[in-house]
Amino acid sequence: MNRRLAWAALAAVGIAAALAAQIRLQALFATAEHPTTLLRSNHNADAALARDWHRTLLDQGTLDRMVTTERFDYLWMLALAAALVSITMLASALLERRAPRASRRLRRLAPAAALPAAVDAAENAVSLAMLADPLGFPELLAPLHASLAWLKLACVVAVAVGASAYTLVAAVKGERHGDHDAVPPRLAAQGPP
Repeated sequence: MNRRLAWAALAAVGIAAALAAQIRLQALFATAEHPTTLLRSNHNADAALARDWHRTLLDQGTLDRMVTTERFDYLWMLALAAALVSITMLASALLERRAPRASRRLRRLAPAAALPAAVDAAENAVSLAMLADPLGFPELLAPLHASLAWLKLACVVAVAVGASAYTLVAAVKGERHGDHDAVPPRLAAQGPP
């Protein structure tokens, strides 16, 4: 099977899985009846406020649903990592003829595309530690959790924008300047011979 087609198929499956997992994650979060949004909850560095939210979950009897939501989040992370790595590998495959060096760089950097999911896993571990002792968790965990949430967003932007911009520049510029492997855009668009 053509490498481009294979990576395109894997990227499509990864994206579909990530979307499905995110939809399910949001639905699970809604069942917890959390007093604030998931975004605000994740980016809150105030331990007292987090404890107030946890107290509400305890009073409602929905803390266990919040724990279930956090556990399910690991499936979202796996799907996100698969999608981002597959997309990076697809970009590498698409650049093979037009910009072979850029293609090789993307292929080597593809595992780093999973970094946002890895940071999300660390953030989730802190969240689960807070939920294990919802009213008495150490004060330090709230700012650590918020910091990891912000870092995760920064990693998502860095991977998405960085890989996209690099791919676009490599596709437009190609590798002329004496590189014998470079292929003009018209021939590169035709695919392998």
